[in-house]
Amino acid sequence: MIFHCCRKFFHCCRKFGNQSPALKKARYALRTILYLEYKKKKTEINLRLGEVRMDSALTFSVRREIISKLLIERERLELSFFRSPINCWKCHDRMADLIQDKSLAVWSCLDHVID
Repeated sequence: MIFHCCRKFFHCCRKFGNQSPALKKARYALRTILYLEYKKKKTEINLRLGEVRMDSALTFSVRREIISKLLIERERLELSFFRSPINCWKCHDRMADLIQDKSLAVWSCLDHVID
């Protein structure tokens, strides 16, 4: 997925210094693009879920199968998003420097680091 490629970018940023203003702007821009893509895909899945639930032409078993696949797709999207360094898992700040908590597989800003 698109979120996996951003991990390499953010790890490379650490090598060149996190505090560079230009680098912070670049990270924020990339995080914003990825966040907007995540929201777009999640909205599309939710709209499809609503359409399938309201489609009376589908049998119960077909509807259940489609809904199950869409829910799995949404779950994968959300897991991928939350495991990527896009924003703080707690305050959702995209501008802050993020640190990975490997035990929970989430990213935190310096204000919300888990001890």
